[in-house]
Amino acid sequence: MILTARKSMIQKFQNRQAPDLSMLFLNLYIRRAHLVSDSLAELSKKRDDLKKKLRVTFVGEHGLDMGGLTKEWFLLLIRQIISPDYSKKTKQNKNKLCFS
Repeated sequence: MILTARKSMIQKFQNRQAPDLSMLFLNLYIRRAHLVSDSLAELSKKRDDLKKKLRVTFVGEHGLDMGGLTKEWFLLLIRQIISPDYSKKTKQNKNKLCFS
């Protein structure tokens, strides 16, 4: 995958085209109000890119991810997942559990 990206960049330079640097990163576009669902959706859509360097963008916010946004994303995601409100189990039927 890395070799393919390098070859593509070299070809773009040779053809005097601007290289697409986003192909080197796993870019996640996350809405703060839907942190967990957006994170899961983005990661499941981009399974081929999971070995790339992570870059997080919060939708509707300006900022470049130089590591701070990724750190904040991890922190917020972990807090929300381990929150008692998020992991509360409610009994729907006798044999089925539903996470709310």
